[in-house]
Amino acid sequence: MKERLILITNDVGIHANGLERLAEAASAYGQVWVIAPDGQRSAVSHSVTLYASVDVFPYDYPIKGVRAFTCSGTPADCVRIGILYLMPAKPDILLSGINFGYNMGSDIQYSGTVGAAFEKKGDGSTFSFYLVGNLLLVGAAVILVALAVLIPATGQGRG
Repeated sequence: MKERLILITNDVGIHANGLERLAEAASAYGQVWVIAPDGQRSAVSHSVTLYASVDVFPYDYPIKGVRAFTCSGTPADCVRIGILYLMPAKPDILLSGINFGYNMGSDIQYSGTVGAAFEKKGDGSTFSFYLVGNLLLVGAAVILVALAVLIPATGQGRG
């Protein structure tokens, strides 16, 4: 059976601690691809880049086996470029986050992390994460254990 493809992004950039912790936890459950902005992109919602170039570069990620790229575009650009041009197939799961802090009520409509989650359309295997307090360390592991139980590995990316 083919290994599950997991795409991870965020809106705060490739250097974020939460992104690294999520990628580390996810690596136990499949082939992890991190495609994240090259810097802060909070509050860009689901915007995509239309009238400018978007640069994408391989990134030496600190977690063994994780394929990573940095992108000059928005979080939604990261997901779109990853799915269309970088990954071998559409990911089975998209994880967006982990961001530290709140994103509640009407603020959710501005979130680049949530906007990125919308970019993988249709099949329900998309999750956006925000953690508050000191839950960052255990949060990723708990979330991924739940995913391992709820979403079985597939033979290929969903089309």
